[in-house]
This record gives sequence, C-alpha cells and structure tokens, in this order.
Amino acid sequence: MSKSNTTEEKVSPALIKKLINTNPASAFDKLVSSGLYSKDYFWAEFASFDFQSVIGGETDPVQSYFLHRINGLKFYFELRALYKDSIDNQTQKLLSSSPDPIDVLKILFTTLDISEMNSASLDVKYSRESLTAMKIIYRTLAGQEQKGTFTDYSLELFNSVSQLLRLHVDNNMLDGFLDLYLMDDLLLFSREDGMGYELKFISDGVKEESSYIHEALKASVQRDFRRVSSHTGISDENHFRINDPKAKTDEGLAVIYHNSNVIINSVGGDGVTSVPMDDDIFNLMSSKDPVEQHQGSLSAMKEMLENNFHHKLRHALADIYQPNEAINIHAQHIGLSDGRFLTLFELLSAVCALVAMSDNIRISSDVEGFPAMYRKVKFAARNIHPEYTDAELDLACGANIASHLPMLEKRDEFNLFYLLSNDEVLSILRKVEELKLKADGELQSIIDLLTSIDKGGMPYNILYKSGDNYILAFQVCMRFPVARDFYDYFITERLFTNNTDKSKDELAIIAKNHKSREVRFNKSLRDLLLKLTLYVKANVDYKSPSSDYDFGELEGDIDVVAYFENEALIIPIQVKLSNRTPWNEKRKLQWVEDKLIKGKSSAVNQVNKDMQLLHNKVGLRFIAEQLVLEREINHNTLTIWPLIVTDNFFADHEHLPYGYEGQTVTCVSYFEIKNLISQQKVHEKQSDWKPISETMPGQNLIDLIEGNVFWDFLGEFVKSYSVKKSLVVINEENRIQLNI
Repeated sequence: MSKSNTTEEKVSPALIKKLINTNPASAFDKLVSSGLYSKDYFWAEFASFDFQSVIGGETDPVQSYFLHRINGLKFYFELRALYKDSIDNQTQKLLSSSPDPIDVLKILFTTLDISEMNSASLDVKYSRESLTAMKIIYRTLAGQEQKGTFTDYSLELFNSVSQLLRLHVDNNMLDGFLDLYLMDDLLLFSREDGMGYELKFISDGVKEESSYIHEALKASVQRDFRRVSSHTGISDENHFRINDPKAKTDEGLAVIYHNSNVIINSVGGDGVTSVPMDDDIFNLMSSKDPVEQHQGSLSAMKEMLENNFHHKLRHALADIYQPNEAINIHAQHIGLSDGRFLTLFELLSAVCALVAMSDNIRISSDVEGFPAMYRKVKFAARNIHPEYTDAELDLACGANIASHLPMLEKRDEFNLFYLLSNDEVLSILRKVEELKLKADGELQSIIDLLTSIDKGGMPYNILYKSGDNYILAFQVCMRFPVARDFYDYFITERLFTNNTDKSKDELAIIAKNHKSREVRFNKSLRDLLLKLTLYVKANVDYKSPSSDYDFGELEGDIDVVAYFENEALIIPIQVKLSNRTPWNEKRKLQWVEDKLIKGKSSAVNQVNKDMQLLHNKVGLRFIAEQLVLEREINHNTLTIWPLIVTDNFFADHEHLPYGYEGQTVTCVSYFEIKNLISQQKVHEKQSDWKPISETMPGQNLIDLIEGNVFWDFLGEFVKSYSVKKSLVVINEENRIQLNI
C-alpha cells in the first residue's frame, strides 16, 4: 500500500471546501478538531463562499445540520472580526486623547455599575466578562508612556471609555458563546422577529442530558458542601482561636448585643447568635449627655463592625479553605517578587480580609456607594419627568451621572470610589492574626501582587493603585466570589498550568508541583479504598525494568490499583487532575481532550496499557507482588474493571472508548467515590443508597457508580437551570442572545 493511501490528508481550507460539498459532517469535525476554525486566514478563504446555495441544495437532514453549524462558525468569526476592528479603533481614539488613567478607571467603575444594575432592585450584579474587560482597558491606558499633560474629564471621554468597555464585554461574551456552540448541544436559531439569533439547546431532551449544565450543578453542589464542612478547620486557625471566644463566629452572625446583666437562651434562628458588649458602652448610650450618647453609639458601632469583620472573614475563608486532597493551602508556598515566600493560606487570607472589610464599608453609615447615588438621581429624574418609563428613567440617570461624575464623586455621602492609603491597606491585612506579625515588606509584596495589572496576573482586580492611594472595589468584593476566584487562579494558572509563556524555571516548578500533587492525591485515593479491601497500592510503575520484570515497550504506571480477592475483581485506576481555569468552557473541553482522550499520556491510552498488562500472566504476577498478596491471581476467573478518577466533573460519568473491541472506561470524580464509600450525603435532595457490603464491596461500588445513584437528584435542577446573556453593542439584526 502506498504512503499516499495510508496518510490522512492534511486539513486545509481546500480540503474543507471539498468536504463541504461531499461530506459536511466530516468537514465540521475536521474544522473543529484541527483548530482551523479559529484561524483568520481560513475564514478569509471563505469570504465569498456561498453557503446558502450549498445549504439550500442539501436534502440529507444530517448533512444539512452540519452545514448550518459550519455557517454558524462563519458568522461567529465575522462578528469577532467586526468587534476586533471596533475595539482597535476605539482604543486608538481613546489613547490619542491622552486621558488620565485614574479618570479612566473611575469611568470604568461607574459604567460597570450603570450597565450592570438591576433597575428594579437597584442592586449591581457583576460578570467576569465585565470585570476582565475593565482590567484590559485600564492596563492598556496605564501602560502607555505619557507625553505632555493629561486631558481633563469630559462627557466625551466618559462616552468613549464606556463604549470601549461595552465592546470588550461583548467580545469576551462572544468567546464564551463560541465555546458553548462547539459543544454540539447548542445551536444558533434565527429569532422569529428576524432580529438576531438565539443560542439555545436543540431540544428540552438535549438540555436534560447536557454535560455543561450537569457539570455546573455538580460543581455548585460540591462547593456548597465543602464550604459548610470547612468551618471545623477554620475554627482551628489562630485567628479564630483568639477571636471566637468573644465574636462567636462559629455560631453565626451576631444579631443581638447585650450587657452582662442579660442572659440569652435562644436567638431564634440558625446561623445567628448573641454577643456580650462592654457594660460601659451601654452606660454611655443610656446617658442623658448627648456627647456621651454619641461616644457610646460610636463605640457600639465599632464593636459591631469588628464582629462583622470576623464573621465575614470566616465565610470568605470558607470559599478557599475547602478540604482538598490534592492541595494543602497551609503547606503550598507562593514566591513573591522580593524573593520571600508566603503560604497560599496567608496570601488568600489577605484577599479575604479585603472582602470582609468591604462588607464593613457597606454597613458603615457614612458610605452608601453607587446604588444610593443612583436611587437619588432616579428619584429626581422621576420628579422632573413623571411621564418617563423605567427604561427611559434609567437612560436619563446614566446620562446625568456621566455629565456630573466629578461633582458626584466629591459628595461624601456617596463615596463612589473608596480610597485607602497604603497604611490603611496594611492595617486591614493586619487584622488577620496570621498576618499581624508580618513585616511591612511582606505585606507590601502582597499588596503589589493584588494591584498588579500585568497580563499574566489575575483576570480582574479588587484593588487598584491610584496615585499614592488605592481604590478598593468594595462593591465587587460584596457581590462576587472574589476569594474563590483568587483561589482558583493560584492553584491553576500560577501553580499548575504549564502555559507556553512561562519561563523555564517556572515550568520546572510547575512540573514539580503537579507531580507532588498527583502523589498526594493517589495516596488519598488509596487510603479511601483501603476501607473496602486490604489490597490497594498507589503509584505502580511498570515502565522501569527490574531484575525480575521487564515489559519491553509496554511502559506505564497505574496510579492506584485495588484487588478484591473474594470477588476475583481488580480495579486499575488512572487519575487525572485538572489544572485549567474552571470558568472557561473551551479550556475544560481542551482538558478532556488532552488529559483523558488523546496523546501518549492520556488516561485512555494509559488504561489500554494497563489492560494489556493485566491480561498477561507475568503482568498479574507483578501486580500480585506489588499488592503483597503472596499468591498468584487467577487470570481465568478474574474480572478487570478500569476506572478514571478526576478532581472535576468535566467528563463525569462519560464512558470513554479504549482498545479495539468497543470497550469503554468510566470517568468519575473523587468527590463522588469518597462520599459513596463514606455514606455521606452532600445535598438534602439526595436519595439514600445501600451501604457497601463487606462481602461484595468491589461490585457494590461499581453498581453505585454505574447506577449514578449519587447524582440522580439533579434532574429537577437541570430542568430549571437557566442562563440569559446578550450582546449589547452590535445591531439587533446580528445580535446573539444566549437562552438556556
């Protein structure tokens, strides 16, 4: 057979064009799997290609479906090109006006608050798309070399910055829409009114089976469960050992303060408590002297704010202090720019301190923030224009705020931009006992890290440098899972993701971190399975020849192997840990491809090798010795059930093919296995399941996993799951709305 007949034709624009006319399904598959769909030069080749005539001439519904999907990709990239040009033009226009970066930062905050406010509740919601866009724009402006003086604030500047922010938000959202579109479950449908498109599930049945929704719900259940279970460990931290005897944050939020003469038997609800307050404060508040009354009120407020700080710190820590078999946040160290090191716990405690202080800012009587200002401006606009609808009032409010922002900023009762001096930031961090004795230089390094606008840093900031001071994005801290996002960033991007932009030294550290993490995770899984059988071994390496065994080119390692002698059952397990940012769907899919399905080190390839080893008599003898069985395993009666275990839900309960005879291996989370074995429910809606028996523990575990009893309660939540997002800047004819 000639080489040309055995080598697959290279994927190119010419090949895709040919397949579009002959096999659209294959064209779409190759377009996506090759990554060619993301290349500008590819779509340039199709600028004049008449998709509509090809679609109109296709009679096969399956092929027509894939033609529509290719045409959808074309539309996405035409939109992306349009947004890119608009962003470039608007950026250059803004740069040429030489604005003060601090003015730009304040406009960005204000625009974010205006555009993401619920006009009914006057509550501001934030999205990662908008917070990320804000940092990109500020980095671009702040990074420019200043020539001459800055221009003054103007309405034109406000509108220019606002437009650029909306373009970036739409562009970020468009990338997310494309990720979902590539998942096969969702399609672009033309709206009935002809005004744009809807990205939605093909049918309700497809929605109920959607891996995207199931993964999101499972991650939410896991996080909520671990958040609750983390409080025992948090109580053991030095900060709470010192402060909880008085603050009682382990009991809940203090809602009643009393003097020493009062005994509280019950507060009347879960998650709340009572706290004693110094008798002197009550004496001052009850004094007939107005000065003493005021002094007592201030002292009482100070006590309440102090308790609230400890309470909010506990709950911020609960987002990062979650039991994790792969990462010990007290042992894992982060290198700072000055060569010093902090534990991940210490660094994240600083973030949590800022989050906790943000809530104190909210409840302080002298800080009302943007919602309060918006409420007053809207009230005034309604009095002037009683005929306006709510939508018209919102437009009027936005225009009014834009026109008078410098004046509104000076109003003390609003405190739109919460400025902190360097000493004040240091003081906030030192409120955490674990940071109290840190040198100024160490804490300053944390501040520098949190305020960095470098491209490789956090996707968004909660602290921005403003001259000699800092702007604390306290509204973001109050309304967004900041602590968890910082946690995810550091355990993924900083510690474990080997991006191509990392230095050689960084890559070496990442490789060491990842290996150490795998070893600990494997040990944890081994210890768990030892509850079911005596014969479990982690890190079984069969790639290195020894005096007794040499398997030639069959090289690999079984992360954990468990043998159930009475059942003649062996379970070889491959472990794969995620190291990709969890909120990006494209990267989740890429992780599944890279770590589970494709490549020499993929889980599926390793499973194939493990099965080859375990179907070999010498291989079984090797495994028996590793398990210290002191007898051989009978291959004639043996059942082998391979398993892939991950620390995520990206491919949870997927049956991945391996080998050449249609075999499949199940992928499941450690979270599920651990709680199945421990008989631990993680949600009130979960059904009971039978305890794993002592006589057939291996088969019982298999039945529980294959029966998916752990997650069978999710059905009702899947049906009600919804996400609604829409592009804003583009005209209505080309607007895409995500509707789940």
